[in-house]
Amino acid sequence: MQNSNVVELTSGGLSNKNWVNVKPGSFSDGDVVFVSADSSVATITSGTKTYGALWYEITPISSGRTVVYAQTADGSVKSGEITVYVDRIKSLEMYISGTQTLTIGGLLDGSFKSWVKVNPMQYNADLIEFVSADESVAIIAKGTDALAGLWFEVLPVAPGTTTVFARTIDGEVISDALTIIVKG
Repeated sequence: MQNSNVVELTSGGLSNKNWVNVKPGSFSDGDVVFVSADSSVATITSGTKTYGALWYEITPISSGRTVVYAQTADGSVKSGEITVYVDRIKSLEMYISGTQTLTIGGLLDGSFKSWVKVNPMQYNADLIEFVSADESVAIIAKGTDALAGLWFEVLPVAPGTTTVFARTIDGEVISDALTIIVKG
């Protein structure tokens, strides 16, 4: 396929048009089909046929990642894959870094609230999760969207130390870690 190996699109935004080389140069309609591994993220459709090439169009549907490719109708020959990101999250940055100490019991019993900055500002919160390295020490509750970020709350469970961070659900983008110390 005549494209980079990665295409980034925005849901509701413009599609991506390009072509795939086809050999032999003369081929019939239906000899080449286009496939999207997840058509709920992006679709790929064929366009104009010319000698030795077939145009295609990748249309963004919803946030996520999929791969698209061309293949012969019988599946015996397959092109290289293009990874398609719709509303790709490029970075996650903790607003507060370093160490936070939480206390269980007494007047200072409580949680810690903060937010993670998300790039780009247009994102799908369902694609972000928060992780505690040791949930026996502290758990994380995902909060509401903020301007260019997402709120979260760290809840102490038992004395100990853990780290918390945000990541995309595919694990591709990970924020810096925040150390949480819970005292009894």
